[in-house]
Amino acid sequence: AELDISANRLGDVGARAIGLALNDNKGLVALAAESNGIGDGGCVALAGGLAYNGVLEELRLGGNQFGRAAVEALIQALQQQRLRAGGERAEAAGRASETGSTLRICDVGAAIGGDALLAELR
Repeated sequence: AELDISANRLGDVGARAIGLALNDNKGLVALAAESNGIGDGGCVALAGGLAYNGVLEELRLGGNQFGRAAVEALIQALQQQRLRAGGERAEAAGRASETGSTLRICDVGAAIGGDALLAELR
């Protein structure tokens, strides 16, 4: 399933709610939350949910007001997701395996540090 909640003035409170929902997400593969007034605190909370999410493939957050700290939280979430996925695969296979993230697209617009996030996705 895909969800576009762009331009709805969600702010940090709405982003925190999305982060909590991402913890339990089993079917949402694409989320667009662009131009919602999300700042650093909201994006960091959203990243917290992303770290435990194993199905989201596309996240679009352009046009929000977060900066480097939030982008770094997104990078850490991807790294945690990879470690978690690798551990689950290794446990299922009974051996070490390659780690990976389900997230393939993460658009943060012009946020400072976005280049590092793109590099992490590769």
